[in-house]
Amino acid sequence: MLTLEEFCSYTGIAKSYAYKLTSSGKIKFYRPFGKLIYFDIEDVVSLLKQNSVESIDCR
Repeated sequence: MLTLEEFCSYTGIAKSYAYKLTSSGKIKFYRPFGKLIYFDIEDVVSLLKQNSVESIDCR
């Protein structure tokens, strides 16, 4: 599990954009104690793997 700060550091995403992702439902998050939010590392990796771009063989 990652805290919001760890999520932002890991992805390079700003805190404000992270909040936008959570409020729009684009990333799953957990709020076990009512205030702090946490992210599952597998969900974060899935988010980062969206919209893949195929490479071009330049040989």
